[in-house]
Amino acid sequence: MCDRDSGLRDRLQFVFNGMSVSWDNFYYEEARFLAAYRWLGKTAISFPVALAGTVSNIEATTRHGRSLYVLHLKPSAAQPYSRDPTVGERAHATVWTSQAEWLQALKINDTVIVFGHWRHATANTFTSFARNGDNKFRKYLERQLSIWLHVKSQISRLPA
Repeated sequence: MCDRDSGLRDRLQFVFNGMSVSWDNFYYEEARFLAAYRWLGKTAISFPVALAGTVSNIEATTRHGRSLYVLHLKPSAAQPYSRDPTVGERAHATVWTSQAEWLQALKINDTVIVFGHWRHATANTFTSFARNGDNKFRKYLERQLSIWLHVKSQISRLPA
């Protein structure tokens, strides 16, 4: 609704812990994951935001003897890195939970919205080299965003 109504989008403000943000700093679609990464890195106070994207895969893993489930969203398209235009920069978003049933109904290519306190992942950047035939960038900076689901309602499938 806000994307179609610029008047509403421009006036809407979200307030959390005394901090006020606009719609553009609250809601991010796949193309703006890198903007979310940058904005979250600048905020001194943790602020909940919503990311909407496409499920690329869901995997089960074990950490410290616990079964965990990870939903990966498709990364944003690479953009030229500001310090070196031969380097591409993109953002990956992952959703973590210990509750398999919260992700059970989701499938690859579903569009979902995930709301909460996103953060830079612990190892928030890694570098990958371009594959043969990739003439756009010589390497990529892979930025990482992650969230831990505390309640099932933090994630919802969007209608196609």
